[in-house]
Amino acid sequence: MFVNKFRPSGIEVPACDRCNHGSANADQLAAFFCFSQAISLLQGKENEAEFLSFKKVLNGVANNNQHTQKFFADAGIIWTKLNGVHRPMHRVEINKTAVGDELNPWAVKQVLALWYDQTGEIVPEDAVVFVQWISLIERKANPKIERLLRTLPNKKTLRQGKKSVADQFQTNFKIEPELGIGQFQFSYHRGASFFALMFHSAKAAAQVKPDLLEANFRAYSTSLENGIFEI
Repeated sequence: MFVNKFRPSGIEVPACDRCNHGSANADQLAAFFCFSQAISLLQGKENEAEFLSFKKVLNGVANNNQHTQKFFADAGIIWTKLNGVHRPMHRVEINKTAVGDELNPWAVKQVLALWYDQTGEIVPEDAVVFVQWISLIERKANPKIERLLRTLPNKKTLRQGKKSVADQFQTNFKIEPELGIGQFQFSYHRGASFFALMFHSAKAAAQVKPDLLEANFRAYSTSLENGIFEI
């Protein structure tokens, strides 16, 4: 996910073997998706290290995820405005299988880790996490996203000494431990991001329709038997 694989300290939490070792494919797919949306790459302002890191991720996906070819499809040309100029771009679609089986559970792991990092508490098994990925194009086209971000007062990135990777990773969040509720936005390379809503109680989650962005959030839970699974 990071240029030259440099990941500063900042969010380290205990994890079971399944979560710690069982998500290599999802890690690569998430890195590929997020690098592909990197605003510096799209604007042609990338440095050599960033481009080479993306190339390594792309090669890793091609070599280690033999089944992922069916996840990506050419969706034609789309015109988008960057730096005041309309430019044609190839649009790649990721189908629901990839999102549901790989990207969303990967995103849920980030939510569970941040909750523990901020509260010191493990999310209970009957909790529900709603997830929705947002592409760079969708972020620019939907003003509601920026308004939603302003409701998340806390920010966190990764840092090691003076070295920060805020241009590659940042999360905005609002956590209310006493209510068992959390709202999150994770952003990678200032492009790809996802929003998440978490409720410790499945009953409370059932009363909420997470349509803040007029998008279809998908719901996930966890269990000792199944790990992270869609509900």
